[in-house]
Amino acid sequence: AHARASSMVYRTFLTHEARPFLAGQWNDRRLSVPTILLIGRHDPVIREESLGPWRAHADDMVVEVREDAGHFVPEEIPDTVVAYCRSLFAA
Repeated sequence: AHARASSMVYRTFLTHEARPFLAGQWNDRRLSVPTILLIGRHDPVIREESLGPWRAHADDMVVEVREDAGHFVPEEIPDTVVAYCRSLFAA
């Protein structure tokens, strides 16, 4: 069930969200809620340098590059993700 749910979230992004995102539909919006973005250092798809000028669009975002993860961060380091979530939501 967990794998199916992950697959469905990803599929929904690809079929409904990716095109408007890539077309820049939200470029004029600001991310105003506290946010932590975890990126795996060994991710062949999402690289820190490919994030672009995110600081211009985010009021309170931290980007953390994890040496112990690749593309599937929640599956690879679940306890770490839970710890980050707890610290974010406790604030």
